[in-house]
Amino acid sequence: MQKQIVRPGSKLGPCCAAMLAVGLAMLASRSANADLVVKALSTSAAAGSTGNAFDVTLTNTGPASVTISAFAFELSVGPSITLTDVTNATASPYIFDGLGFGPELTFDSPGQNMTASDFFSIAFAGTTIGTAATVGLGHVFFDVAASASSPQTVTIVAGPGTSLSDENATDVAINALVNGTITIPTTAVPAPSAALGGGALLCMLATGIWIRRRRRPIAAQA
Repeated sequence: MQKQIVRPGSKLGPCCAAMLAVGLAMLASRSANADLVVKALSTSAAAGSTGNAFDVTLTNTGPASVTISAFAFELSVGPSITLTDVTNATASPYIFDGLGFGPELTFDSPGQNMTASDFFSIAFAGTTIGTAATVGLGHVFFDVAASASSPQTVTIVAGPGTSLSDENATDVAINALVNGTITIPTTAVPAPSAALGGGALLCMLATGIWIRRRRRPIAAQA
């Protein structure tokens, strides 16, 4: 059987053309259908409290999987919130579970803006995130000022502060950034209860009766 020779500038044979088309379609589907959402989860914390935390997550809402080998996220909060630390102890499985270096902080001291990042420890490899899967990017700790009021917004700053890349160090598009909210519960001042009012009235009546009883013997002697 004679082999088909494809010369430069000539058309591909039907078999080669079909295989190439399938390959290109798979690559296009992989990048176009992986809809990625980076989100700061909402939480609540009391005014004047310390050591509170929330998670930053990555969710793939598209029908195709995607490979991530590095990430970074930048957060910004108001003056009533102080960002203090970040770890990989996320509620959802950490994106590079056991195979990452971080996440690492890139700010010098606690404050209202921070960036965390991490990358896969094996070169030219990464974590494959399937459709509808959610992974953790960071467990962020924060303190709340005593004068803080509700609500407080946790803003995810867009790129270059927040970014993703694949195993080829190519940027991966982020389709949505979802900010979080820190709710500060208000402490209501309790109103005087009916029981307290009744107790005060009884006390006043008892005092009056005691005074009257003390006065009667003096009147009788007079």
